[in-house]
Amino acid sequence: MFYDEISEYYDQMIPVEKRIANLKKQLAPIIKENDIRSALDVGSATGATCIALAELGVEPVGIELSSKMIKVAREHARRAGMKIKFFKANMLYDQSQFKRRFDAIFVLANTISHLLDKKSLNRAIANFKKWLNPGGILLIQLLNYHRILRDRQRIVKIYNNEDRIFIRFYDFGNDLINFNLLTVENQPGVCDYTMSSVPLRGWKTHEITDILKKKSFVSIRKQGDIKGSKFDRTESNDLVLLARRRQPVYHSGRHLNH
Repeated sequence: MFYDEISEYYDQMIPVEKRIANLKKQLAPIIKENDIRSALDVGSATGATCIALAELGVEPVGIELSSKMIKVAREHARRAGMKIKFFKANMLYDQSQFKRRFDAIFVLANTISHLLDKKSLNRAIANFKKWLNPGGILLIQLLNYHRILRDRQRIVKIYNNEDRIFIRFYDFGNDLINFNLLTVENQPGVCDYTMSSVPLRGWKTHEITDILKKKSFVSIRKQGDIKGSKFDRTESNDLVLLARRRQPVYHSGRHLNH
């Protein structure tokens, strides 16, 4: 599995402490504005989002498919003196272990692009609705595929630390994009590398918002980043969608949960 393969190097590309600090700055206004007290982090990786949320006074739960990523996340939480629940779980399936609903669900870091067809996207968003409290918010962050598919630039980013060079690049197909991570040993006299790949779906704005509307999400906003900058499909690096689960409508002593 791709994320099991890269779990050893994941925090070397962007140190977890730096990710936590950045996420705290980005998420703090959203948490305050929406009075978020509990949150689910979908695709929790090595735990940076959950730890940032906990430091902001939110009770987080993380779900992740990679057992090795979860092991790293639990160690990060332990070192931070936090008891955070991380589950090996799939956003496509019901999760009875939650035993609760959440005030917010965060689907960050392009996690949604691992859903490769509309049936999967429909199912995941239906689950997000089920796991949210009425009035709760859903925040989805993915790359701006309007720009990526237009420019078709293969090299995404190159990271260089003392021990390794990480080269992230794409192979473009008809419907899917192969995301590749080439890891090169950066030591004198050593010539070695590993490469891991995973398919992604380059979701466009309307493909996601159409399903959000059908699943009774309202107040849908599109942004260029988590902080709320204007989304420009030709220039923005990211697409961020912020939506709210519709509140039940009360009528004549009954309520209709839309």
